[in-house]
Amino acid sequence: MEEKEILNQILKELKSVNQRLDKLEAGQGDLKDNQANIEKKFDSVVEQTADLKEFKTETNTKLDTVVEKIGAIEAVTKENLYDIAKLKLIK
Repeated sequence: MEEKEILNQILKELKSVNQRLDKLEAGQGDLKDNQANIEKKFDSVVEQTADLKEFKTETNTKLDTVVEKIGAIEAVTKENLYDIAKLKLIK
């Protein structure tokens, strides 16, 4: 093989390597972009989870208050029923 042929062969192989390297770099850029998108979505999920946790806590607090009020209403209603029954007996 002549020197010129050998050099041409080496140049072809270098071009091939460069093309593959360019593809790898482009792919790496795509991966970085995708990773950034995933991180943004994850941050959004974390924020929404925090909001939902806060909503759950507020809802449970309000529900506890309602349950307490219902318990108080039941106690008053119970007393009223006894008083009504006593009044009916007095008649």
